[in-house]
Amino acid sequence: MHRLRNLLTAASGPSLYAAGFGSGVANRVLHRFASYTPAGYSPDNVERGVSHTQEICNRWQAALQTVAPGETFAGKRILELGPGHSLGTGLVLLARGATAYTAVDIFPLAYRSPAALYSALARAEGCSPDLVRQARFQLVDFPSLEPLEGTFDVVVSNSTLEHVDDVPATFRALRRRLDAGGFMVHHIDARVHLRLRAFDPLNHLRFGQRIYELMYFKGVPNRLLADDYERAAREAGFGESQVIAGAVASDGYVTRVRPGLAAPFRERDDLQLLCFTQVIR
Repeated sequence: MHRLRNLLTAASGPSLYAAGFGSGVANRVLHRFASYTPAGYSPDNVERGVSHTQEICNRWQAALQTVAPGETFAGKRILELGPGHSLGTGLVLLARGATAYTAVDIFPLAYRSPAALYSALARAEGCSPDLVRQARFQLVDFPSLEPLEGTFDVVVSNSTLEHVDDVPATFRALRRRLDAGGFMVHHIDARVHLRLRAFDPLNHLRFGQRIYELMYFKGVPNRLLADDYERAAREAGFGESQVIAGAVASDGYVTRVRPGLAAPFRERDDLQLLCFTQVIR
């Protein structure tokens, strides 16, 4: 396996194009017969679930502190987009002082988590596992978010927006549901969502739109980059948006792959931002 990875790392553009296309089509076929599972670990892996959930909440808080020192989620009514297969982030945020938490998704994955995960999270956060009963979950449509009702102080997401087909319309819907003075914190993974990401994280940008559509299933990244999310926030009427870099591609990698990217991406200035957190106010 290590030797194969080394060979693929040194592979030419056409070879990586072929590898990405083959993997993408295979994934599409697989997801016709298997349910969508966005998390990188089993819901039954309690130890991994606890660390993953706390890491998400800590990342949101760290990003918020970068933009607004002293601001926290305490006392806030929180909406999370795409919580995955647990409401663990809701338990953590409620334990840290949030007054209300609602999660929305197009899949009912949040019901998968075992009680053991909430018990372990509660021990880690020093609260009662019964606190998760205050967390609400609702199935909605994107981008309208219907039939969600009410307004919120904060909107958060983790590795969700890159799967949303119409981010500008989603931001407009969120603008209507965010109270004055509210803010959003979105962690976005703009890399290819295949094992190829380890050595070719921009592999999904090698394909023209018609070819990329052959790989489509719910869960394929929308291929938006940092500047696209910034533009969507401005056009939705938000007053301030800031991107905080997470995983960053090397200059050498970007220079090497740029000629092999599809025309709409080849001259982009934001290719290096592979993962980032967007804070919007």
